[in-house]
Amino acid sequence: MSRHGFLDVCLQSHVAGWAMEDGGPAVLDIFINDERIAQIDCNYPRPELAQFNILPSAGFFFHFPSPLSPTDVASVRFRSGEHIENSPSRQHVRHLDQMLHGVAGGRGLEFGALDRPMLSRERFDVFFVDHASREDLVKKYQAAHDVSLVNPERIVHVDFVWPGGALDAVVGGQRFSFALASGVIEHIGDPIGWLTQIASVLEPGGRLNLAIPEPTMTFDHRRRLTSPAEMLDDHLRGLQRPNFRQIFDHVTGVAPLGAPAPDRETRLDNIRRAYGIGQAAERDGQYLDMHCHVWTPQSWLECWETIEALNLAPLRIDHMFEPLPETAMFVVSLVRT
Repeated sequence: MSRHGFLDVCLQSHVAGWAMEDGGPAVLDIFINDERIAQIDCNYPRPELAQFNILPSAGFFFHFPSPLSPTDVASVRFRSGEHIENSPSRQHVRHLDQMLHGVAGGRGLEFGALDRPMLSRERFDVFFVDHASREDLVKKYQAAHDVSLVNPERIVHVDFVWPGGALDAVVGGQRFSFALASGVIEHIGDPIGWLTQIASVLEPGGRLNLAIPEPTMTFDHRRRLTSPAEMLDDHLRGLQRPNFRQIFDHVTGVAPLGAPAPDRETRLDNIRRAYGIGQAAERDGQYLDMHCHVWTPQSWLECWETIEALNLAPLRIDHMFEPLPETAMFVVSLVRT
């Protein structure tokens, strides 16, 4: 009997990978700390596996019932008890350690958790913030019909709905000792304003930890980087949603890693498509979920130098971590001054 499989990702919210048994998709057992919590079928579509002579239907993606803690060990095993390659794993610990840098307890906020929260309410005094209620988010992602993006059934309860404006009013004047946001700030039209609003509800010395996509590891790898001037312009305009420039840049610039460069006609078609999408969004006042901004660690520091020089946000950088391959993100830890 032949068995092959690999655990690609183990984060606090989920595991993902692929496995085959006797030439077909495998059935796997999921364990946390050697306790079996689920049995799953490998039927998650992974088209990119075909280039490695692996069944593109042999992928798996499993949400944990509750986010893992730094002491948890996850493992994925065949029914025989044999581990797939890269299992057991504590891969999630590196990301959690970074995201919890300087967090010593107290009450906190997590922004944009959707179906993949960093923290569980069982272990942390955490409140979830998003731009819409859970009910509205479920409707939005059900309409998208793409559980590889977000699984609507797993979206967390949203404690504070913050579509924009004063965050202090949304949280009723409460103050918090920390805030976390993983893969959120790049979607924000005006990052400076967004950071300032979060800082307004942090206690002095409170911590804001951000996980930001590293473009060389993501579909942003061909895009130009956000400049300090663009961040300032977006802030002066007080953007509450992606504007035409950000939409056009996203649509024309994103590309899967490893994809061949498009030919001239494809590029022209994409330019025309992006122009139409951006025009329609501006005309109709429509919110489109885009990567409005792109930073590397170095370009983030260059932008932050401008923010700091102009005293635009009551925050200072305490630490910045190198990007992690398993998350394709780098983490920045900011402290409320």
